[in-house]
Amino acid sequence: MNIAFNFCGLLGKSKSAKKKALPQGKDFYRGKLEELLNKKVTRRQAIATGGKVAIGVGAVVVVGAAGYAIYSLNNNNASSNTSSSSSSSTSAGAPIIIGVAEDIHGANGPGIIKAVELAVNEVNSKGESWYNGPAGAGITLNGQVRPLKVVVEDTQEEQSTFVSSNVITAVTKLITDDHANVIFGGFGGSGYIPDLSAQYKIIYISGSGGSIDQSRITPTNQYHYEFQDQIDVLGYGNEATLCTLYYAQKYNAKSVAYVTEDQAFFHVYPPQMKPVLAQAGIELLDPVFFPPTQTDFTSIIDNIRSSGAAVTFEGFLAANSVPFMQQWKNTQLKTFLVSFDIPAGVAGADAKANGAYDYLVVLEGPGRVSITPMSIPFWDNFTQFMGRTPDVYDANYYAATHMYAGAVQQAQTLDADTIATTIHNGEWLSPMGKVTFNDHNFVSPANPVENGFVSLMDQWQNGQLKVVWPAKFAEGPTLYPPWHQPPS
Repeated sequence: MNIAFNFCGLLGKSKSAKKKALPQGKDFYRGKLEELLNKKVTRRQAIATGGKVAIGVGAVVVVGAAGYAIYSLNNNNASSNTSSSSSSSTSAGAPIIIGVAEDIHGANGPGIIKAVELAVNEVNSKGESWYNGPAGAGITLNGQVRPLKVVVEDTQEEQSTFVSSNVITAVTKLITDDHANVIFGGFGGSGYIPDLSAQYKIIYISGSGGSIDQSRITPTNQYHYEFQDQIDVLGYGNEATLCTLYYAQKYNAKSVAYVTEDQAFFHVYPPQMKPVLAQAGIELLDPVFFPPTQTDFTSIIDNIRSSGAAVTFEGFLAANSVPFMQQWKNTQLKTFLVSFDIPAGVAGADAKANGAYDYLVVLEGPGRVSITPMSIPFWDNFTQFMGRTPDVYDANYYAATHMYAGAVQQAQTLDADTIATTIHNGEWLSPMGKVTFNDHNFVSPANPVENGFVSLMDQWQNGQLKVVWPAKFAEGPTLYPPWHQPPS
């Protein structure tokens, strides 16, 4: 493990800053160095010692509360084709700073950070190759090679004690202290970042969305710096509708039932589904919404049975969907399930539920399928880099990193207004498909579904999630419940 011990230089502090007394004395830092030399400090422990992490040119920099770099260490987890050489930093110009505001201990934050780091390592080792940039370590900007560098501020936004001021403070630090050129993140606090983006005139790209009000964004007003490369609820509704229609037609269904947890998210889908199904001669039955605390679904299952609906769309966000699935299987209810089911999409969910999710088709994230040239390399490299398969948020932030790098390479400037125009007018690659933006800077869903940003539908098969829809990208055929086979 290569170790660089540097109190101030890694942060680019001024000469006057170097003269400051170290906040905890030389013995403290000597002890940290000895711990590293003895390999007593893991990367996770290093991150936990400070609120800030800087990643760039193959190194992780943990910064203490007073702003001094304690130590850096090479990232030995990266695969050889994604790691970047430290020698490139000595000949390169000033780094371009990607500021990431995420919960470093949350369920989603670590994967998002790792996805950005993966993309940064690719750019820094190979140049911005996805958008025809020159080969080299970083981005060639006005004749000078500029590496990317990631600085992370911990927002703690995925914790039970969420405080919005933590997100605001983290983003403000990234802009004013770390001099970030672009802001990513805000998994649970994205609604608090757009005003800061407008105030400081800095690009903000959200790959998780959720609480951004796209209605106030236009390509020319003060919010035009904000982008979301994650489809919104209407985009997901489009995918859910087309997938439900696909399976309803497989069963020659006359009607489709709609049963979901009572969340605002699921109240948006029926108005989208109803006319599309009606055009195919299929009736969408009156939606049934149940409280998140419900565990006995006997009456709902009885109603589906009496309706004769050959296909049912089910939805769970926060509630445990296992009881519903168990009752569906135990009663051998003759309806095929298409879903937006968050608990069902978690890695290993089917095994933990003793096979309760077998045959369920669930709206999921990326798969190891070739939607774009970026899809399979991202899947393989992220899996090796992170030690697990990627989800949709990982894919979105990986794409956002390459998109921003490509926009800078193309525009040959870091000016936020020019970059915003370049991103808005461009067509960009993602592991999930082609990314273009609507008039409100939100990614446009695929229409038809194969020709744009695609959300895949997976099915639990023998303990693994397999892509089954769209058919063009299916990893294999859909498995149907033995008690409810579609007509031949």
